[in-house]
Amino acid sequence: MEGRSCHDEPTNSDIVAIFGRIDLKLKDMDKSLKSIETLEKKVDNFDKELKRVWLHLDKFTKEISDKVDRVEHKVDSVDIELDGGNEKDSISRTG
Repeated sequence: MEGRSCHDEPTNSDIVAIFGRIDLKLKDMDKSLKSIETLEKKVDNFDKELKRVWLHLDKFTKEISDKVDRVEHKVDSVDIELDGGNEKDSISRTG
């Protein structure tokens, strides 16, 4: 071994120790990825539920809006009838 000390190359036990640390880091990363996947599923489920709620809310709002429109139409019709009746009364009183 010309010009090389025995410390230049790692020993087999050094390599095994490094692989052990790599393995631990990979397991930690895998655990983190599984947590992220779980959160992703929860967010997807929440998104689906939120869309379902919005759809229901939109349907409910449309139904209420339709009912209000019908009531407004009826009120307008009654106002027209009342106004028409008042004009007839005022004409018959003056005439």
